[in-house]
Amino acid sequence: PRAEDRAPLLVELGRLAELTDGPAAVTSLKAAYATLIDSDLRAEVAVILARTLVFAGQPGEATEFARAARDVVLQLQGDPDHVGALNFIGFSLADRSLDLPRAERMLTRALELAAGDGYVLDSVGWLRFRQKRFRDALALLERAARLAPAEPEILWHLGELHLAMRQPRRALAVYERARALGPEEPVRRRIEARIQALRAPR
Repeated sequence: PRAEDRAPLLVELGRLAELTDGPAAVTSLKAAYATLIDSDLRAEVAVILARTLVFAGQPGEATEFARAARDVVLQLQGDPDHVGALNFIGFSLADRSLDLPRAERMLTRALELAAGDGYVLDSVGWLRFRQKRFRDALALLERAARLAPAEPEILWHLGELHLAMRQPRRALAVYERARALGPEEPVRRRIEARIQALRAPR
């Protein structure tokens, strides 16, 4: 999803979820969710909380927060066809393999509304990857990378797909392209780990 789809506060909350242990992140995020008044922030904190709950081994509760996030966003905006909301939350569900049928519905609609948006194509491509529909994913992710060539996370997705398709040389080339873009943490760490593993003597 685009960076502008997140408020600055959510960037910090996302780092918290990435860098702290699961239970501590869940506690802090639940506190933020309970106290926030702004409905936009409350909805997107629910998305981050859903992700963190999956990592903490609580997928049932995660699904509840993911649904709450979508409902709040759409109720607030009064627009069930808001591409940013559909894409952001649909991608979040797909990224954690959480409620993939719901992700399918949301991202299919986002693609209908914005077929030429590289970020939406990336989200749908990543959903296809999670569904193990690799050929469909390849077409979508390659097009997304052409439309958003400065986005390292899209290249990360494409590299992961090449690995799953047993194409390590192509994967390495894509990871190196992504690294050259200067990605931020934690994407950079993931890319570096893949490059080192693929370059290691066998």
